[in-house]
Amino acid sequence: MRLVDDWGAVLSKPNNSERNRAILAAYKAGETVESLSGKYGLKPCSLYAVILAEKHRRAFSPLSVYREGRAQAANNLLTALVPD
Repeated sequence: MRLVDDWGAVLSKPNNSERNRAILAAYKAGETVESLSGKYGLKPCSLYAVILAEKHRRAFSPLSVYREGRAQAANNLLTALVPD
């Protein structure tokens, strides 16, 4: 989304996908929602929404960044299930 300020400069809406991936990674690493709330300036209910949406994206998104993560997770699972 592009916005134009009073002087005609074009402002862009920030892309939060990197932030959202970092939030999910930190949450999976054991950080609490309260600490993430202070770190990212979001309410806990917004953080839960971000975490849920990122989990869904990781499971179903066709984007390469998520596809690579799914492939790596599948590889890890196969390695754990099939001994050498």
